[in-house]
This record gives sequence, C-alpha cells and structure tokens, in this order.
Amino acid sequence: MNCKIGVLATRTSLACMSFLSLIAPNWSPCNQDFPCLHELSISNCPKLQGKLPHHLSSLKKLSIFACGQLVVSIPKHSMLQVLQIEGCKKVEHGPVKVEKLIIGNCKELTSSCEDGLMSLVTPDIKINSCQSLENIKLKFTLRTLTIKGCNALESLEFVIDEGGASSTSSLLMNEENFSCIGNNNASLLEHLEIYNCPSLKCVSTIVDLAAMLKYLDIKECPNLTSLSSRDTLPTTLKVLRLAYCPKLESIVDKLDKDTLLEDLLIYSCEKLSCLPRGLHELCHLKKIDIYRCNSLISLGDFLPTNLRSLEIEYCEKLEALPSNIHNLNFLQYLSIRDCLSIVSFLEEGFPTNLRQLWLSGANLCKQVFELGLHRLTSLTYLWIANGIMDSFPEEEDGKTMLMLPTSLTTLRFNNFPNLLFLSWKLFQNLSALEQIYIAECPKLASLSEKCFPPLLQRLYIYDCPVLKQNCEKDKGMMWSKIANIRSVIIDGVEQQK
Repeated sequence: MNCKIGVLATRTSLACMSFLSLIAPNWSPCNQDFPCLHELSISNCPKLQGKLPHHLSSLKKLSIFACGQLVVSIPKHSMLQVLQIEGCKKVEHGPVKVEKLIIGNCKELTSSCEDGLMSLVTPDIKINSCQSLENIKLKFTLRTLTIKGCNALESLEFVIDEGGASSTSSLLMNEENFSCIGNNNASLLEHLEIYNCPSLKCVSTIVDLAAMLKYLDIKECPNLTSLSSRDTLPTTLKVLRLAYCPKLESIVDKLDKDTLLEDLLIYSCEKLSCLPRGLHELCHLKKIDIYRCNSLISLGDFLPTNLRSLEIEYCEKLEALPSNIHNLNFLQYLSIRDCLSIVSFLEEGFPTNLRQLWLSGANLCKQVFELGLHRLTSLTYLWIANGIMDSFPEEEDGKTMLMLPTSLTTLRFNNFPNLLFLSWKLFQNLSALEQIYIAECPKLASLSEKCFPPLLQRLYIYDCPVLKQNCEKDKGMMWSKIANIRSVIIDGVEQQK
C-alpha cells in the first residue's frame, strides 16, 4: 500500500484504520480531526518516517509494530486505553492515562520522571528491549511493570504521589542490570517478579518495605545472596518462588506464624542449606516444591498439617523427611525423587489419604516393599522409578513382598535397567487399574497375561526394545495377550488393531 494519511482527512467518520507494509518512506502530517477513530494500527513499515496525527480524540487503541524510522507521538487528548509500540525510532508524548502500555524494541527510548514515558498514568506497563533506557521513575498508579532486555537500565525509582504515599501495587523486572532497588515508596507493592538480573545482589530494600507484598518470584539472578536485611518476609506473602539463584544461602531465618504463605517453590538454589524456621506453623501453606537444592540438608522437624502437596526432587544431601509426615492427613500428592542421601523412611510410613505417590531412587525402590502401601486406600496413582533390582516385586519364601492398594487406577514403572521380570502377583488385586506405563526397561521381555486386569484401558510402553519387539502386532509373542486392550501405545505410536 502506498498512500499518505492526509488523503484520508476527509473521512472523519472512520472508526478503525490499519496500515500494513507501506512502501512510501513518509506521509504528510495530518491536522484534520478523526473524531470517530477508535483504533489505529501500523505494522511492518520499516521505511516509514514522520509523525502520527495529533487530533485523535476518540482513539482507544494504538498499535505500532516494526516501524524502525517512525517517531510515535502519543495523542494528548484522547480516550486511549491500550498503547502498544514495538520497533519504532522514538516515542514522544504528553500526560496520558491508559490502561495498558507495551513498549518494545525502541532503541532511542529514554525517560525521566518529569518528562518521559513513565509519566503516563497507567496500571500496566511492559517494556522490552529498549537498549538506551537507563532509568525509570514512577509516580503513577501502577499494578504491573514488566521490564525485559533493557541492557542500559541501572535503576528503578518510585516517587511519592501528591497524596504522600506510593500507589504502586505490582512490579515485575525481567533481565539485565539492576542494583539494589526500591525505596520507601514501594510500600504498597503487591506483586514482584525479577527475571535474569545478573547484577542484582539484594532485594531487601523492596521486600523489607513492601508490607502488602503477596507474590514474590525471583529467577535467574546468579548474584542474589539474600532476600531481606531484617531476616523476615511480609506476613501478607502468599506465593514465594525462587529459581536459579546459585548464591542464595538463606531465605529468612524465621517466618511469622501469621504469614499467609500458600505456595512455596524453590528450584536450583545450590547453596540453600535449610528452610525458614516456623514453616510448620503456617496454617495456610498448601504446597511445597523443592528441586535441585544440592546443599539442602533438612526440611525441618515438622511440616504444616494442612499441606496438600509436597515435592522434593534431586536434593542429593537431604538426609530425612520430617518426622510428622505420616500425620499430614490433608496431604494428597507426594513426590520423593532421587534424593540419594535418604537412606530410609520413617517406620510409620506415609499419610493414608494420599492420592498420588511418586518415588524414585535405588534406596526408595527397595524400601517400597516395606512401606505398607496397601494401607493407602485413597491412592489412585503410583509412579516408581530408578530401581536396580532384576525382579519386581521381590519375593521371599514364595510370597510377594509388596501389596498395592486396590484403589489404584494408574501404575507407572520407569528406568529399571536390570529388570527381567515383572510379577503378575503385583496386579492380582488391582481390579480398578485402567493404565499401565512401562518405560526404560531394556531387559524386560514379556508380561504375564495375568498382569492385565479386566478394566485395563491403556498400556504404554516406551524405550523397552525387547518388550516392543514381542508386542508387535500379529508377530510378537505377546500380541495375543494385549490385543484386547483398548489402546496400546508403543514409543508414542498407537497400535492399530
């Protein structure tokens, strides 16, 4: 399309205009009003130069994409609600109130508190890959701020509104350079996300003063060492997620018993050695997920009694589970995977109301015979992996050492490199079983016909080359045993009957 916006000046009743792949290098500035124009979109016009029309009093949505030479002047007197600018030369503006602002790939974008992009009044801002942006000052009502890939960005500052208190409720920061940020104007902050900030060493200035903080998510901050100089977190905090912070040694020493924490996730924090004290007193805590924390030695003596889900995976120095785990009557999901230093379970076993149980590791697989799993009358899903035995279950004096609960509907075996034999006795009481998964058992050759209960709907076989060959349609020695199963899937391919 090759035109000038000025040509449209007489069409003042237009409600929507969209320009795509303009060939013309420039257009004539248009001083004509477009009183009915609600939406203006300009996309993929890399040679387009000049400025936008100023008189767009009814404009609600302005979208500019991939216009590398275009200077975007934000209309001062409009009903603008959504402003999206990605890939332009420069942004000029006056005080405007919008509901959502998205700025991306604007290489010459700079800002200040008095005269800059951040003087826009908006609750939702996202800034991506604005390489010249060095600092941001915020003095407006803000719920969400996302900053990603701004290499020159060094500081983020909140300023007090005329009312004398910060109106900031949410802050997200993503990628590149930050020092210790925040001040006493962030006290109403509710939502804080920080992603990939290699220079960030502390967030205590924000966390300590954010008395209303509900959501804290920090990822990929390799130099972060602490969260709080006061060694505490706001009692309002509901979600805490920490991932890929290899220098973080401690969260806080102790959590207040009135903390509203519901969800705790810690992923790949290699130096973290312990969890905060007082965790067991948090009556709202429902979920704990901990992955690859190689220095973690203990979860504490007790866990909160209202816990619904507990995942502990790949924590190689973790020595034991909390002593009250068998009394967690609300616990429905439990995953203990490859925690090599856990030598034994507690004699009391697992809480009886579990619905899903995931266990992996040589020690755990061996002990699974002794855990009295048949007592878990609500268990529907059992996943067992990474064992070293050649038969499963093992037998003693001709008797099967493992009995499973009759409530099971799904049973999975993964990565038993030495497994030669899977006893049919394991399945004899599983009348409700609907799905069997067998994966990475290279020596397993066959299954007894008695392994398939009458309600079995699906049999999944992955990376079991000998078993796969024996299950080939009309050729394998096992085909006649599995032909009546509704769905047989081998290495991701459903076998046609």
